[in-house]
Amino acid sequence: MNHEFNQLLLTKYRFVLGALITLVFCVGILSMSKEEYIADPMAVRCETVSLINDGSLTIPVALAQSFGERGQFFVENVTKEKWYCKYGILNSLMYLPALFIQKWHEGTLTYTSPSRVIYLNLFNLLLAMASAIYLFLIASRYTKREFVAFFYRRFKSEVQHSALKS
Repeated sequence: MNHEFNQLLLTKYRFVLGALITLVFCVGILSMSKEEYIADPMAVRCETVSLINDGSLTIPVALAQSFGERGQFFVENVTKEKWYCKYGILNSLMYLPALFIQKWHEGTLTYTSPSRVIYLNLFNLLLAMASAIYLFLIASRYTKREFVAFFYRRFKSEVQHSALKS
């Protein structure tokens, strides 16, 4: 039943959904960053690179010690004499698809790469469009009007605000 309902929604709202995806795509293209964000995100991506290249979460000692103040981005496990990113594994797993694609496309994956920003930007664009589709489908379950589904968040807050005034 859910599959049939989703097919019906996609058929009925094809134009509106296309407009929404186009809008999200254009905003995503216009807001792409020119450079990688340094500091915390770069430290997390170093752990992802280690995971892809070595199958390990450890960061090379030289890299960890040269990356900011001691303990700022990486922590040392003194008993194992290994360094780890202090932000946890979930953040590192988030970058796996984009960095896997970079390694597949370029053949190698280094800790820093000037071309990485394009892979990250395209991955963010893909996530934004997938999120827009998902939120549109959720909103479409609660309203029959495609205009309302398109602007569900704004419309919902205005209705709640006017109901409070009454």
